Amino acid sequence: MTQVLISDIIRLTFDSGTTMSTYTIDIRPRRQATLPRPFLKKLGADVGDALHVEVSGQKAIVKAKKRIALDAFREIQSAFSRSKISEPTLRRSVESKRTHTK
Repeated sequence: MTQVLISDIIRLTFDSGTTMSTYTIDIRPRRQATLPRPFLKKLGADVGDALHVEVSGQKAIVKAKKRIALDAFREIQSAFSRSKISEPTLRRSVESKRTHTK
């Protein structure tokens, strides 16, 4: 049995974007952490969601996975809007490709 001292708990601090918010999250000996409700709210995440973490040196960028998907969807919508292709034209093109690949 391993004995764990209080000093073995790791502390992480997060800054979120330009409006700086700092959260201290304790990592317990079994690598478990409780994320504060305001932290999750700012990320747009909730219980059951996944978090995407990019680590560079000792800094981490944390994003909610659904936020990443939503950002990608918005970019697709924007590209579609800029393309000036009408929705019916796009649908016909997709349907044509489907019938040719079957």
